[in-house]
Amino acid sequence: MAYYSLVASSTLFLGPVVYGFYRGHRMLPFVSLITTASSVVYWLDPTSKEKKGLDLLVSRTSGIIYVVYGWRNIVSPSIRMYGYVNIIGMLTSYEMSCLLHPSPYWVPCHMIFHYITTVAKLMVIHSC
Repeated sequence: MAYYSLVASSTLFLGPVVYGFYRGHRMLPFVSLITTASSVVYWLDPTSKEKKGLDLLVSRTSGIIYVVYGWRNIVSPSIRMYGYVNIIGMLTSYEMSCLLHPSPYWVPCHMIFHYITTVAKLMVIHSC
């Protein structure tokens, strides 16, 4: 069973792709494009252990890349503080989606995770 709402929220990652290319970046938009593809492919068939493993590997690698870029390029104390809050929001919403699974409330929590992640990616790209 595909989770089309999670497929849709995964496409939010295309925002940083477009914005990153618009700003003249190459690495970060490419990372977001791969993250989008792996997430969409997984949510179209969430029963596949191979797709889940690939999605987890890609998303965690993407997260590390964005944290490193953010750490190196965000110099404003207020934006850096917002970044810390954003990371807490990402971790909390992801963990809540895992804890609430399989109740019907886990899907909105994971969609919130996708939204917060998108905002964080846009913030890092804007600061680079």
